[in-house]
Amino acid sequence: MHTMNTTKNENAVMPLSKQKPWRKYFKEDTESLVLPEKTIYGSLKATSQTVLDKPALHYYGAEITYREFLAKIDRYADAYTSMGVQAGDVVSFISVALPETVISLYALNKIGAISSFIDPRMDVERIRHFVEKVHSDVLVTLEQVLPKVEPWLADSALKKGLGQSPADDLPLLKAIGYRARTPTVSLPKDNRVEWFRDFAKSGKSGCAKEHPYIKDEPCAYTQTGGTTGVPKCVVLTNEGLNAVAMGFQHFGIDAHEGQTFLDIMPIFSSYGIVCGVHMTLTMRFKVFLIPDFSPDKFPRLIRKFKPNHLLAVPAFYEKLTHDPKIQKMNLSFVISMGSGGDTITAELEKKLNTFFREHGVRYPIAQGYGMSEVSSAATFGQGFINKPMSVGIPMPMVTIGIFKQDTFEEMPPGEQGEICISGPSVMKEYLDDPAATADLIRIHPDGSRWAHSGDLGYMDEDGFLFVNGRIKQMIIRFDGHKLAPAQIENVILKRDEVNNCVVVPVKDLDHGQGDYPMAVVELKPGFEKKATCQSIFAYCN
Repeated sequence: MHTMNTTKNENAVMPLSKQKPWRKYFKEDTESLVLPEKTIYGSLKATSQTVLDKPALHYYGAEITYREFLAKIDRYADAYTSMGVQAGDVVSFISVALPETVISLYALNKIGAISSFIDPRMDVERIRHFVEKVHSDVLVTLEQVLPKVEPWLADSALKKGLGQSPADDLPLLKAIGYRARTPTVSLPKDNRVEWFRDFAKSGKSGCAKEHPYIKDEPCAYTQTGGTTGVPKCVVLTNEGLNAVAMGFQHFGIDAHEGQTFLDIMPIFSSYGIVCGVHMTLTMRFKVFLIPDFSPDKFPRLIRKFKPNHLLAVPAFYEKLTHDPKIQKMNLSFVISMGSGGDTITAELEKKLNTFFREHGVRYPIAQGYGMSEVSSAATFGQGFINKPMSVGIPMPMVTIGIFKQDTFEEMPPGEQGEICISGPSVMKEYLDDPAATADLIRIHPDGSRWAHSGDLGYMDEDGFLFVNGRIKQMIIRFDGHKLAPAQIENVILKRDEVNNCVVVPVKDLDHGQGDYPMAVVELKPGFEKKATCQSIFAYCN
């Protein structure tokens, strides 16, 4: 009896990050997980052997089996090698989740090259900034974005440019329809640029050699927003992507090979790369790849594909509850509904879970928490391992600690502090930015390496994480898209009419939650208010 009391007292003072009370929810073999010494290509190749003749990707009616997927990886790797791409080279993608883009991620990883993903919605200056920042050797660009990059291609240091068309992997009739309704885009007059479809056929068969696994080697770059107005380049490693994928594999409720996943996440985000692509493919799912997505399409996609698993922001799930056809459906085909990108209100969480329970969904919405710098996901809820308003428990191989801001003092259960994350999923660094890296990643007195998120929250005695707010002031729209006020301010301040500007969040009255940016602008003397504001608004759009 005395021994039990001593243990209880010791646990009472032992930090949660040492106790790890969330382990009681894991399966027996989860605690013994060891990351394989593999690249993401090696991991995919190993996990897919049992499903080679089952579909990996579904793209608007066209399906690619895992066997075909691996064969295309080899063919693309040969093509990139024949082009001269080597280990350590960087190929930048101003693109979306097309089959070509997904396959290229693994083809480049096979030969040791790095994929860098850039949001095609960015303005010309920021696109060029990121292409040059990562020292791109090759640029792969959606045909719609070619006019943006053409003006500066001629004086760039790029070795090669490739134009992508979303039609290239479509079934024949859909490809004809797409080209009939889409304006024709010509390649820039630069002999370094060709269509991706021609490039993919150009490789010398078998010339690509598989690059060996090297610990902490970069495999992908992605951009993140910052409060300084200058987004940073996150360096993701094979370990980071594999750790998140393995976490889902060993803790996913009722997750089995051959199930389906609806992928609506943009590949130019860490969530899109890790959770939308690598996690789902190494779990041997059939992935419905949706590169052209808007929230209004979400109910139709659910009705059409009836996916077993999906990830979305809370506002998208709310759209399902208002759709007349969804209201009449039995949704028991849904096994898991992951929610991220924004916290959810208590009222909306209760409303959504009631609706889905009444429509046959077995488990409540599973909220998660993460950031680009920890390879997307750090905590998640699974099945009934869930608590209202919580973002779940730490994933396998991840440790969460709540620390008093700007200290190494860990807070006890229930007390608020800065959310910090440790484990193999933490990024390698911000590319060429040691000061920002040192600000985020800090070595604690015991030698452990932690990412200090800048977000506020607390953990309860069971290890469930609750997010209370953000130290970093970001504006989060209803669809989960994050906006740094300083970025918008920097754009508006370029206008000759503007003397000063500040951007603040205002409540989005058209949706259940989320904010929109509002710019408060001081005009220089002599400019008419209404017309100038309309002009600035059009300029921002």
